[in-house]
Amino acid sequence: IDTSETERQIMQAQHHKESVDRQIREAIASASMVNTNSATPAELFTYENWISDSYNGVRITGYNGFDEQIVAIPSKINGRDVISIGEKAFLNATMEEVVLPASITDICPSAFENCSNLARIIIPNAVTSIGEKAFSGCRSLNAILLPESVRELGKWCFHNTGITSINFPKRLKSIPDWCCYDCRNLSEVTIAEGVKQIGYGAFALTVRKYGDTNYLRTLVIPKSVDIVEN
Repeated sequence: IDTSETERQIMQAQHHKESVDRQIREAIASASMVNTNSATPAELFTYENWISDSYNGVRITGYNGFDEQIVAIPSKINGRDVISIGEKAFLNATMEEVVLPASITDICPSAFENCSNLARIIIPNAVTSIGEKAFSGCRSLNAILLPESVRELGKWCFHNTGITSINFPKRLKSIPDWCCYDCRNLSEVTIAEGVKQIGYGAFALTVRKYGDTNYLRTLVIPKSVDIVEN
């Protein structure tokens, strides 16, 4: 085993993680500047009250706008915090950018599935869960920055996206099956110490074709990982 090469790869991964962490802080700071006055009108959304033992706010269930390049979800509707993006809320929508309020705590399954024009979205620092196929088929999306708050990802959540880089934070215990399946532009992955499992096919089909230079060359697995599915 070439220990010097392994150490070099680990150092590269650490430097990349520091860069990703800085980008996350800058992105979250930028997102916090979006207020209700600059948000997309509430009338263009369908929504429901979402009340449980842990939450009391509004869940976005659909979007009725057309030809909007940027959709900025309001932080409050009818005086209540917007805290969730519901299942299939933006399925097949055509916007290029989504601005989520800092109050969002979860993104449900298929929330942005097949939004093929979606190129930019910032995941707020309060988000703890991103559901199955939440961003599947977002082929214009070239980067995802997951904040430290994220604890759970669903299967296929970033399948067939255009992402070139992704980070997995330390509170996330498992990278799910097929997480980045068919992400053929993916070249940089950062896995934080604390992740314990990498699921089946999580990084399968990350090479476009023989001879490509932009592909996932190196994957540094931290010591905390004790299960890597075939």
